[in-house]
Amino acid sequence: MTAHEAEKLTTPGGREVPIDSVLVPLIRALWEAGFTTIGCCQDLGESIGSANPRKAAYWKGWVLLEMPERDACLLSELAVASGRFPLHWAEAGAWEMSSPLVQLPTGTLRPDLVQVRFPAGQLEDLEAMVRACRPGQKEQT
Repeated sequence: MTAHEAEKLTTPGGREVPIDSVLVPLIRALWEAGFTTIGCCQDLGESIGSANPRKAAYWKGWVLLEMPERDACLLSELAVASGRFPLHWAEAGAWEMSSPLVQLPTGTLRPDLVQVRFPAGQLEDLEAMVRACRPGQKEQT
């Protein structure tokens, strides 16, 4: 389910999924370059809405990509190498990345995913950087 206008895309695995319209070009570029995405949101603050006003205000204008850890690390390394994105955690516009722990009645689960959050103003540069990768040829380590 999405809080924003969405388009249905077919994943490389053949599943039809809704993707926030603003993110369609980036998600297509990521898939073409061989990256896997698990989830995305074009504006976390808008999605959170009135459920948590403090978090909604903090994340207003920030994009979320959820990816397997390996892909998130590679995307981050490409971003660093490109020199296009702020790196220091305290610098305005620096990406925030985390791996969630999910609390269940049976215990705590650590899914293989990283949440990558960045300002929406970086979308075009990120898409261009990803498209500069050889499609389907992301480096495997």
